[in-house]
Amino acid sequence: MRITLAELFGGGRTRKTEGYSRGLQAARVRAAYQRAYFAPALFNLIPVETDQIASMAVDAHWRLYYNPAWVTAHTVEQNAAVLLHEVGHLLRDHEARKKAAGARDDRRWNTASDCEINDDLIAEGLELPGDPPVPGAYGLKNGESAEIYYQQLPGVPRSAAATPTAADNAPAHDCGSGAHGEPRPWELPPDDDETDRSRARCATGLRPWQRLTFCIQRPRTDRAELCRLLIVFRSQYFVAQGQINRMDYGLDR
Repeated sequence: MRITLAELFGGGRTRKTEGYSRGLQAARVRAAYQRAYFAPALFNLIPVETDQIASMAVDAHWRLYYNPAWVTAHTVEQNAAVLLHEVGHLLRDHEARKKAAGARDDRRWNTASDCEINDDLIAEGLELPGDPPVPGAYGLKNGESAEIYYQQLPGVPRSAAATPTAADNAPAHDCGSGAHGEPRPWELPPDDDETDRSRARCATGLRPWQRLTFCIQRPRTDRAELCRLLIVFRSQYFVAQGQINRMDYGLDR
């Protein structure tokens, strides 16, 4: 299916939701190999081809927007790293965390959450193309949370922080509403199609497991949050085994 901006925003650019390009398919397989525990999330993203963004972005409905020309111009390794970056915003609940933190500057939060993700990817030896935001570039240390980076990063002028309009070009490092919760001009409206909603539910259902992985890997995680996630998985296991009444829900376990 091809959707014109004339139909949605009155412009002339296009978006297509027919599936992944061959280059992005290769990148997705590579990304799933590099981080096997990300595979279910990677394969439940809903691809949307568009020329309205420079590279890739995600929205709050688990759609992956990608520019086919950009994908073609980069290697499989680079595209895989960017895929892991974008799905990382969703798995780390950056949209919800921005609201919980009371952050109002979309761009600064996007940069802060980028720093949280990118220091991990670079430490693993993954190749992020271009000049991605990293803590060191702002004089900050690695391994902190997006909330801490947001407080430490300098603000941007009010005019630059305003939400872009449909006529604006995509701002640098804008990863979409999946990263900060604010809909962008290139994003499709919410879709009531049952297939899209079921795929989104499947992906969002993986969040606690993915977040548990981050909790174990990163020392900055709050202990209570780690215990809460462990309880989630223990409850899921015992429900499946018909032994829910045998559980101890205390955080000290």
